[in-house]
Amino acid sequence: MRRRCSILLCLLLLALPAYGQWKTLKNDNFVLFYPAGREALALDAFQALELVRPRAEKLTGNQTGRMPVVLGEMGIVPYGFTDLSFRRIHLFNYPDSTGELSYTPSWWAQVGIHEYIHYLHLSKSSGIPGLLALLFGNNMSANVYSRSILPRVGMATLGAILKRLGYECDLYYQSMPGMKEERLRRYDIVGISFLTNQTPEAYALADSAKRDGATIVLGGPHATFMAEEALGHCDYVVVGEGDASFPGLVAALAKEESPSTVPGLAYRLPTGEVHHTGPADAVDYAGLPSPDFSLSPQVKPGRIPPIIATSRGCPHNCTFCIVTSVFGRRYRFKRNEQTIDELQPILNRSVCIADDNFCAHPARTKSLLRDMIEQRAVPLRWAGEMTVKAGSDEELLGLMRQTRCRTMYVGIESVNAGTLKKYGKSHDVEAIGRCVENLHRHNIGIHGMFVVDMTDNVQAVREIVDYAIAADIDTIQIFALTPYPGTTTWRELQDRLLHREWKYYDGMHVVAEPANCSAYDLQMAIVRGMQRFYGLRRVVGAYRRRRGWRLKYMAGGYYIIRRWVRENAGYLERLRTGYYSPSAPA
Repeated sequence: MRRRCSILLCLLLLALPAYGQWKTLKNDNFVLFYPAGREALALDAFQALELVRPRAEKLTGNQTGRMPVVLGEMGIVPYGFTDLSFRRIHLFNYPDSTGELSYTPSWWAQVGIHEYIHYLHLSKSSGIPGLLALLFGNNMSANVYSRSILPRVGMATLGAILKRLGYECDLYYQSMPGMKEERLRRYDIVGISFLTNQTPEAYALADSAKRDGATIVLGGPHATFMAEEALGHCDYVVVGEGDASFPGLVAALAKEESPSTVPGLAYRLPTGEVHHTGPADAVDYAGLPSPDFSLSPQVKPGRIPPIIATSRGCPHNCTFCIVTSVFGRRYRFKRNEQTIDELQPILNRSVCIADDNFCAHPARTKSLLRDMIEQRAVPLRWAGEMTVKAGSDEELLGLMRQTRCRTMYVGIESVNAGTLKKYGKSHDVEAIGRCVENLHRHNIGIHGMFVVDMTDNVQAVREIVDYAIAADIDTIQIFALTPYPGTTTWRELQDRLLHREWKYYDGMHVVAEPANCSAYDLQMAIVRGMQRFYGLRRVVGAYRRRRGWRLKYMAGGYYIIRRWVRENAGYLERLRTGYYSPSAPA
């Protein structure tokens, strides 16, 4: 057998055509210049600007006459800027050929709204710089999970392990340009990792590669807890952490031996029975190599994706969270030296720290941040996840500010004491307010993450939005409690599942029957709550001193929640008409 493996991450593939000559769209308010081949995207931006214009001009007390808008591309990062000198705005995107980033059709529209409001503010005000350069990556799209344009570090870590063992391994990410299904035909083993809402795409890709004769291995949270289902599309399932199990399987296959002694696997015996080899030991996270993104043909040399992971697992046990189900409650982390080595090539970038709970061990986090300062390994800016409780640690917040933390994603979950207790959260409602105030005092933004319980009703959603607005939380997401396989919530809601159409298990769709209102009423309450939080008046007034980035994220939220409603009109109608029945999930 050739020593070659292909690792894929099942995300959305966005391929775009090449640029050609320039064309225009115009009316009395805008003249929009765009490259040929971008007609649909240009029209999207043009219509979004025209939709926003009347209310934006009224709220800012300013108007522009006919505004030139130029859509182009720039070979550094995606952004837009306002040019007061020549009275125009420019919108750029990263070239597709780089393989570093991709964007949704809403890209020019949401940046255009952002820059247009900037122009109205700046051309009316004095003492404000007339040129704004904005880094705008990893923004919101119609699906919060598919919005990410950064590759996942787990797959690149697994690739580094295989490389160290002497196997020829290529790494592909379906969300990035350059991923073509026909490329899989030359590999002996194809491994695919995916989340629950990516299941249909993962199974289709696996079926295609299997028809071409490859050995198919599936992994990730969904495959781990739905192994029998996954084995309908593959030869082997990696159960739980794959850092040791997958290389062990590859070694057995290379020797044409049975993998029965490799822990952490599931496969079918010749009798058709599903065989589990037993759980694998928790991985020594500090002993793993750093992710090797050079294994991906989609990543340009010298352009390492600005994402790192410093820890794995979480000491908490939230009932709806898949993290502890897969990785356990044992919190493991890398040595500070390894993390700083990973930071060095991306210090001039906006870095995503992909830990599920970056501040779970405060002493360790403070030690890392101090070493970053002492060794001059502080990036341009960074963001990560934390709990409400960590927001009361003044020493920690001070170190985060010194290392240029821009925003933290905080698992607030609810503003109801009973719901917090049910979820297994360790904070109370009063602690939420202190967390928001403390982060803002240190000039750190907060993205509030909320989950609506299936015992909640429409009023609970209103209370979440009321609280978020009153507390001046910078951005929010409101998810419906989603029963992911393997969680306590999955076991509790088995008899209330509306369906098992996995693509809707993304947090943004109601997939279980609520106890105190209809699924449709709860879904629409969430939609209207998001529309209220990201309303145009709030977008225009979003700017805060030292947190000016709020404006672009609020503008993105304004556009995206409306796009989500358009794209999911069919699902909303099925909920409204009672098409789904909790008594017979599909």
